[in-house]
Amino acid sequence: MRLLELRALHVATVVFAAELSGCALPELAQLPKLPVAALTNISLPTIDPTAGEPGRVTGPPSEIYRRIAGGAARCWFAPRSPLKATHIFHADADSPSKGGAVEAAVMVRDLAAPKPWGPRAFRVLLSADGDYTGIDVQNISMATDVAALMRADVFHWAQNGAQCKLKPPPEEAGPPPPPTKAATSKLVKKPKKAE
Repeated sequence: MRLLELRALHVATVVFAAELSGCALPELAQLPKLPVAALTNISLPTIDPTAGEPGRVTGPPSEIYRRIAGGAARCWFAPRSPLKATHIFHADADSPSKGGAVEAAVMVRDLAAPKPWGPRAFRVLLSADGDYTGIDVQNISMATDVAALMRADVFHWAQNGAQCKLKPPPEEAGPPPPPTKAATSKLVKKPKKAE
């Protein structure tokens, strides 16, 4: 949506400048004017979606990891989440005395292996940087659209956010449960005959 807004603003600016130039300099008014339709096909540079992501956040790696792991458990690995059946979450952390670096990974679930995790599919590296934690997110084998949502989640949670981009689908309303025996065994009173 933002790219469309930028294109519209750019087109409006070009049209305004073309009209303004006709008023300011008479010799420019004699130049042919481009139709507005031609201006909408102007190629703009692509915008990097990761440009707004922080490279580091305030706090030690252990605190940032706690936030990210809590979000992953709540969103990515909730009971009906898209990753619960196919992946697991695993982390390795150094002690704070050794810098406290953390590698958190979403790994392919492999039930045939001695441990249930297979190769890494998505990785988050946290490293101490003074009073800050450096964050490096790497997609290894997740689908690009899923990885983009996961990446947005990581940076959101690292900054103490609670929302989920990659979340379980909404519960579907199924048929109502069958009535229980207690509900069907109500006594029906017969009306008394008038005497």
